[in-house]
Amino acid sequence: MNEKTYTLRMLKADDLFSVLRIINKIGLSELKKCFDGENVRKAMADAGKEQESDLTAAVGMQIMFDVASLVVERLPECRKDLYQFLASLSGMKEQEIADLPMGTFAGMVMDVLQKDEFADFFTQVFRSRS
Repeated sequence: MNEKTYTLRMLKADDLFSVLRIINKIGLSELKKCFDGENVRKAMADAGKEQESDLTAAVGMQIMFDVASLVVERLPECRKDLYQFLASLSGMKEQEIADLPMGTFAGMVMDVLQKDEFADFFTQVFRSRS
């Protein structure tokens, strides 16, 4: 296991533009599939009869895993943008991000995707579509 050698600041509104640039390179239509009604219904069914806040979290986590899978698939297309984004969140230089061990880099990406602010943003997008 790679030791966590970084800290990530809280996401803020200005980070949305970096995320959108990365999303554009990932492919908006592909990302949209992660929020498809059938996928959301399946996540809700899998969550069972949990309380609404737990259900929202479970759906958000399912969407987060779908998004993470897509990001990994499209990583080569958005490498430089991702390095810039992670550098801005961690205070590291882009080259330091590029030089991270693969496991540490993957952990950093997953840490960003699992941040409460990241999930909250997509949960709000999902709610506004309902």
